[in-house]
Amino acid sequence: MTTPKRKLRSAEWFGTADKNGFMYRSWMKNQGIPDHAFDGRPVIGICNTWSELTPCNAHFRKIAEAVELPVILYNVPGRTVADMSNDTVLRLSEIGNIVGLKDATGDIGRACDLIKRVPQGFALYSGDDPTGMAFMLCGGHGVISVTSNVAPKLMSAMCQAAIAGNAAEARRINDKLQGLHKFLFAEPNPIPAKWAMHRLGLMPAGLRLPLTPLTAASAPLVEQAMQQAEVL
Repeated sequence: MTTPKRKLRSAEWFGTADKNGFMYRSWMKNQGIPDHAFDGRPVIGICNTWSELTPCNAHFRKIAEAVELPVILYNVPGRTVADMSNDTVLRLSEIGNIVGLKDATGDIGRACDLIKRVPQGFALYSGDDPTGMAFMLCGGHGVISVTSNVAPKLMSAMCQAAIAGNAAEARRINDKLQGLHKFLFAEPNPIPAKWAMHRLGLMPAGLRLPLTPLTAASAPLVEQAMQQAEVL
């Protein structure tokens, strides 16, 4: 007698491809469920989720205590499926070698709140090119940027203008960069950026998996954005 194969609970609840199902399977893996139970579906060993301040706080505190180097926090909920609240950042800013934050949320209202509250000397960097100018005009200290790989001179000039409070000049320069801000994310980063850098002769062609070549549909969009930025 053959026992029917039971469908995974994550598949029943969320579907086999849904992000929530992926995260639930990751939690199951962390609980010690054997590999064969996942039937070839994707699993990660550590699930980067927390719903309260304490686990996140403890995680970064432990890392900071283990190294002597300065540490910059990185909040990128679009990739980690976890969000570091402003209150958590403020708690962590009390640790001596945690010196700054890369904020890739793109939430300017939230950035303005944090800029007002962090201690003096704590660096706040945008990790979101499309909102980086606004972030700096609100008092942020810079951008850890994808666009700067392709148009470093323009990005540097825009950042200097924005940090100096010269909104008109920052907007003038940023207008030239808008295409890159958008289309360097036409496909998963860093695929378009690597294509653009190869187009500029800055690196050889070719990518390692899981990255795949930029599609024929996206290549003209990236090239047009490079022309708009006057790097071609």
